[in-house]
Amino acid sequence: MRMRLFLSAGHAGQEYDEVDAWLRHAQTRFGDEMLQVTGAGEVVHFGCHDFEGQESFTVSDESAAELLRIARRVAERGWPLHIHAVLDSSADRILDCWESVNREIPVAGLRFSIAHADRVSPRNLSRLRALGAGVVLDDRHVFKAATSAAAWGEDVMQRVPPVGDIISAGIPVAASTDSTRASSYSPWLALWWLTTGTSLDGVRRRGPGQVTTRAQALEWYTAGSAWLSFEEGDRGHLRPGARADLAVLSDDYFTVPDDQICEIRSELTVVGGRIVHSSGAVA
Repeated sequence: MRMRLFLSAGHAGQEYDEVDAWLRHAQTRFGDEMLQVTGAGEVVHFGCHDFEGQESFTVSDESAAELLRIARRVAERGWPLHIHAVLDSSADRILDCWESVNREIPVAGLRFSIAHADRVSPRNLSRLRALGAGVVLDDRHVFKAATSAAAWGEDVMQRVPPVGDIISAGIPVAASTDSTRASSYSPWLALWWLTTGTSLDGVRRRGPGQVTTRAQALEWYTAGSAWLSFEEGDRGHLRPGARADLAVLSDDYFTVPDDQICEIRSELTVVGGRIVHSSGAVA
């Protein structure tokens, strides 16, 4: 399994020093084809980390100032920066910091991104686009949609996350599972969630304008995720010259009924041209 690492702070009150230590002792894209350091995140300052976004949360001026120091240092080193932001108010403060850094050090080529973006507004999506930054979507609400609906309201859940708005904004998108603490590691569950907006309790909460096609979701999960680590040229697609990573599936993702997407499995998995998994179904 190819791994790309984002390095976080671990202790509240020591965030700048800990992130700076990663930046001093490592470098982005250090490693080999299988294991590389990519960037900093997803937690770089606990005072800016809104967790599930279901409790009252405000990024203080002090925390925002510290985040600005961290973001500036990350940009100086030329690293990608990936930050958790469930609430739009959190994204707002994060983007204030990034725009300030961008006035000194252009961040457009650094692959900055926010994670989750559950309640991000069109205004902040426009700001992300202007910075050349992206969004990483996940499927944790497959399990938690009812809890979030109780906290935010069913009307809010119609655009959690606002997939249609994100598409309209034209910003880079990666898809993920947010496993293993918040969700399953199954990519098929994530693809089902993105394309249907239905959670495991059987309720479809996301509005019809806030879902995407199967092809778009798959592109986000493959080439979109490769964008985060500057590897969209040779990963995330099947083209001459790309790395020979592929899976032969148990069913056709594009034609199975919606409720069967999450049941898809790999019968044969190839990484770098080498078979690393086989169910025996493919001779």
